[in-house]
Amino acid sequence: IEQYVEKHPDKNFKLSSNGIWYSALNVLSKPPKKGTQIDYKYSVYTLDNTLLYGYDQTSPQTYFFDEQPILLGLREGLSLLPKASSGIFLLPSVLAYGVVGDHKKINPNTPLLVHMTVTNINYTNN
Repeated sequence: IEQYVEKHPDKNFKLSSNGIWYSALNVLSKPPKKGTQIDYKYSVYTLDNTLLYGYDQTSPQTYFFDEQPILLGLREGLSLLPKASSGIFLLPSVLAYGVVGDHKKINPNTPLLVHMTVTNINYTNN
C-alpha cells in the first residue's frame, strides 16, 4: 500500500487512525452517530487497478452506521465522507477480506483499492 501511495503523490493520500489510506477532498470532522443512514456506492480494485467489482455489482448500498456488519475498511471510509462526496480508500487486507478472501474474486491477504461515493446521509434516524 505504501508503494501505491508513493506512486500517486497527486492523490494526496492521508493515513487514518485506523490504518487506511484515503484521498478525499471533503471529510467529516467527526463520524456520524450510530444509526445514521448512509446511502453509497462503491467499486473495488486491486492495487494494480484491476477491476474486481464495479458499481453495477456492488451498488447502491444503504448502511446504518455502526448497526450493521460491514467491512471495517468500508465503515472507516463511510465515517469520513460527507453527503455527495467521493474518496479513494486503500484497505489493508486485515480491514477488508483478511486471510480468507471473498471466495470469488478477492484472494486471501489482498489489499484493496476502493472508490466510494456517499450519495445521501439521513441524520433523522439518530
